[in-house]
Amino acid sequence: MAKLLTIVAAFLEGQGWAHERLPGRTVMSFPFQGDEERWVCYAEAQEEHQRVIFYSACPFNIPSEQRLAAAEFITRVNYGLIIGNFELDLDDGELRFKTSLDVKGATLTPALVERAVVPNLHAMNTYLAGLMAIVGGKFDTPARLVADIEG
Repeated sequence: MAKLLTIVAAFLEGQGWAHERLPGRTVMSFPFQGDEERWVCYAEAQEEHQRVIFYSACPFNIPSEQRLAAAEFITRVNYGLIIGNFELDLDDGELRFKTSLDVKGATLTPALVERAVVPNLHAMNTYLAGLMAIVGGKFDTPARLVADIEG
């Protein structure tokens, strides 16, 4: 297994989280249960660049008729985020949250992995209900929805 992915695996094992390596890739997947929903996370190791990227994949795609509202919602959310960002594929509606680490010239440790994974999971957990409201058409405006969530 790639060196960076081995360290990611050590972090996941330390949390007691089941994970699996995707065949033929330097990517590991693991499920996560949030407060309301369950989603799949991915850790991608780019050994040649000494980077690790973490994704929380939204458990549903955003339908085309709600993508504009979802894009406004995540743009408003992203503006205030310090670590990571939401990404929306406008073609197919895939939505994910991304954090990453560039460890070139440094040493990746499980503690450093935690500093990228925990904010990632927290962000998806915090804003997933807002995305569900958008898909269900149960919101006033994206701005109000973000304000309600962020209280």
